[in-house]
Amino acid sequence: MTIADLNAALANAIAGTSANTNAVATFDTPFANDPLSLADGELLRAKINELILNGRR
Repeated sequence: MTIADLNAALANAIAGTSANTNAVATFDTPFANDPLSLADGELLRAKINELILNGRR
């Protein structure tokens, strides 16, 4: 195995990894409640789960 083979294998293994989370839209809407309402908390939980799941691909 050559350095070129290793570089190609590494590039293949990490290809697109930083782009995995690009599909997760930002959560720019401010929360209107202080403290957070249950509905706002659920939106936040869902967005965090979306980010985590997209990062695992």
